[in-house]
Amino acid sequence: MPKLKKITRPERIEIVKSHQNMLQQGAGGQRANFAFHDLPSEELSRFDLSIAGFYGANLQSAILTATNMTRCDLRGAYLSDAIMVNADMREGVVGWHGGNDPTYEHRNTGPFAAIAIRPTSPVP
Repeated sequence: MPKLKKITRPERIEIVKSHQNMLQQGAGGQRANFAFHDLPSEELSRFDLSIAGFYGANLQSAILTATNMTRCDLRGAYLSDAIMVNADMREGVVGWHGGNDPTYEHRNTGPFAAIAIRPTSPVP
């Protein structure tokens, strides 16, 4: 597994701002790519992060309240203890590990209010 990249809060703010510009078809915007980033306890509430990449990211205890995360790539993202009240995560790409090989699936999901807690036993 690759080492997770740490970024500063100002760097995160610039990535989110550029993503917002891209979504609004503004100049200088680009899709947010937080793949394999270490983002524990980050405050990401009320942003439109649709289509952003969070592949393999650590979002433990992240605050994602009222965040638009439609069509995000969440394969392998660690969401334990994340607060996702009123987060829109439809059509996300999710994944799980079922033994020897990871399984990925594109789903029309609809979790709109959740607090992801750390399981005490492996999830099937």
